[in-house]
Amino acid sequence: MLMLKPTFFNDAEAAKAIVASHIPEKVMIGLDGTHKMQISSDVREIFNTIDSELAHTIYKITQTYVDFYWKQLEVRGFIPHDVLVIMYLIDPDIAMIKNCYIAIETEGIRRGQSVVSFNNVTYNAKVCTDAHSEQAIRLLFSRLFPKQQQEVKLMLDRIYTRNYNM
Repeated sequence: MLMLKPTFFNDAEAAKAIVASHIPEKVMIGLDGTHKMQISSDVREIFNTIDSELAHTIYKITQTYVDFYWKQLEVRGFIPHDVLVIMYLIDPDIAMIKNCYIAIETEGIRRGQSVVSFNNVTYNAKVCTDAHSEQAIRLLFSRLFPKQQQEVKLMLDRIYTRNYNM
């Protein structure tokens, strides 16, 4: 059994109702999945080099996240949790999804926690267990900056090739 972070704390009853609903295809991408997609400091620097107001804005606003992740977890870069969800909607191959049974705790100290079991006979949802971070980041840049796609591809190739050869 895998227990995910308490992401439904504020309205555990609503989360429980959605999980229990007959919505045919429920996919949960919790923190276990989103933590697989990290934008490193090197990758973040690409936003600063692209000649685009959007890129420069992203670079500026992500500094808060960079500071937080460094102080709290000593991570160089940041984890853009919601971005993985959007990239999954564009390209489902970005995330590894498994059938599971999810229950939402609505009482006590565990209020809002999603309890996930992969060993249940009855499945009521799917959950992201892993993600292809590099693929998701490449998709993100290609969608945000289609005019700079070649330039960005070269920069990402350099970063990922260097990291693989270390």
